[in-house]
Amino acid sequence: MTINTQKLRDLLAILEDDVGAVPILLDHIEAQSAEIARLNAIQAWQPIETAPKDGTAILLGSSDGAWIAKYDPVYPSGYRPKNPWFSLMLNRDYMGRVPNAKPTHWMSLPAAPSALSGESKC
Repeated sequence: MTINTQKLRDLLAILEDDVGAVPILLDHIEAQSAEIARLNAIQAWQPIETAPKDGTAILLGSSDGAWIAKYDPVYPSGYRPKNPWFSLMLNRDYMGRVPNAKPTHWMSLPAAPSALSGESKC
């Protein structure tokens, strides 16, 4: 949801003629504030203990770096790695000084950018 400033302007114009519109305006402002808080929470670093463990690709972080990974505690071969967060990146430079860094925080990956009009979809 985006902040609809035009709707706020329309409601303010109504206020000039109808004091009863104040609760409607306040409800709209409250709904917009709640949506902003929800979006901020989604885009904030969360403790690793709250990360999804269903194989969803997420952004992981520690004091040494950040990387994309998914939770995979047991490989198909039966091997159980010390670090159950399986990196989805090609090299380990992103993990900083510790090549087997364990994450301390996570966040959802951002949405992919919208396709530009006229762009080929190969």
